[in-house]
Amino acid sequence: PESNDDFEVIPVTAIRKIIATRLLESKVENPHQYMQKEISMDAAEEFRVEMNKSAGEDQPKISMNDCVVRAVGLALRATELANIRFNDDAPSLYDELETVDVAVAVATPTGLVTPIVRNTDEKSVFQVAADIRELAGRARDNKLKPEEFTGGSFSVSNLGMFGIDSFQAVVNPPQWGILAVGGTRVEAELDPSTKRPKAVKRMTVNLSMDGRAMVAENAVYFLKNFAFFMENPTLLAIEGYPKVKLAKRGLVEFQ
Repeated sequence: PESNDDFEVIPVTAIRKIIATRLLESKVENPHQYMQKEISMDAAEEFRVEMNKSAGEDQPKISMNDCVVRAVGLALRATELANIRFNDDAPSLYDELETVDVAVAVATPTGLVTPIVRNTDEKSVFQVAADIRELAGRARDNKLKPEEFTGGSFSVSNLGMFGIDSFQAVVNPPQWGILAVGGTRVEAELDPSTKRPKAVKRMTVNLSMDGRAMVAENAVYFLKNFAFFMENPTLLAIEGYPKVKLAKRGLVEFQ
């Protein structure tokens, strides 16, 4: 159709055509599986506010998305066979990766781009924040190099800042999964010590995964470990992988 007085036809850009093709291919060819988890956010919100209050001039202020990306990097490192990428030619259908690299969805005028934050498990949340700001800025200016938005084992897409509580995202192959992050909300909960209701902050995350590469049990522990790091946010500020004792793995029973 052509533009007229009633509407304007906006041509589809090349990058949007590529995005549409890849999304369709992913949904058709990759067997998507989904899991959802509620995260307690009281400690993370308090941590973010306190860190930004005490931040120096040369230290970037951190967002909740920065905390999420750092926690995802730590959870990928902590979880057995989580830092992988689908490979149809491999006997196990996946390749184990040496570095933990997390893609972050960034909206640009021409379409969605996913620049990669490298070595996310080794960087403090402040370093992650600086990397995301720098990569997102160049992504919007269309100045990313190809190696800066290809690779990685996992992606994060956050719509919480737009008022979205919960959504599901499409896996970006050959990555095995993507975490769709909703906004923080306030809910009422019964305080067991006082037997009275109290206000608590929660966030819903939805995991989409390629069932060929990632087994459900490992995905369960990935979400458990992600929740652990988000609910113990001081660990996010440590440079490198913190020495922590995570919950012992047990048999996961599926109904």
